[in-house]
Amino acid sequence: MPRLPRLIGATLVCVVALAPAGGTRAVAAGSHEARASAVVPALARARVPSDRIPSRVVARTAVHLRISASRRIAVGARARLFVAPSIDGKLVCLVASSRNGEVATACSPPATFTEQAGFAVLIGDTGPGTAPTRVLAAVNGRVRALVLAFESSRRQVTPNPDGGVVYAPGAAAGRLLSISSVDAAGATIATLRVPSG
Repeated sequence: MPRLPRLIGATLVCVVALAPAGGTRAVAAGSHEARASAVVPALARARVPSDRIPSRVVARTAVHLRISASRRIAVGARARLFVAPSIDGKLVCLVASSRNGEVATACSPPATFTEQAGFAVLIGDTGPGTAPTRVLAAVNGRVRALVLAFESSRRQVTPNPDGGVVYAPGAAAGRLLSISSVDAAGATIATLRVPSG
């Protein structure tokens, strides 16, 4: 049975370390909404009841989250993806929950979105070195697509208006090698190499 997303140990470290290829975008110094949308668009919109992370999921997250600021950014056939700031406000966290009760959490500094790669990702698989069963991501407003490079193909995935991506690749695609963020002009912002183990 597929595991819902494991955090690739080096993934977020690599994302944070990347330098943007297309220059930086300054975060507006005025409103909270401007800063929030520079991180993930959903954080700037009004909150609705479905944005609240269920308490059974919160109990299993690896980080203390500011639940009152959470947003559900994507729903797939077998998974829901939320974003929420950490309780101290220093991190933006992705929280994925599956219908069979699995929970995964990955956190990144806001600069990952605003000044660096523009996205953070969770990858579900059946074990180290296997093809992914799901790719879940949160992107900021400058990212128009994520390009997923597999062993046997490439796939361009467009985020929804909230900045969420839930993608289930076919088994024939093979192992995921890299993920690139692309801007509206088609230029690569940054590329994340996916560790093989």
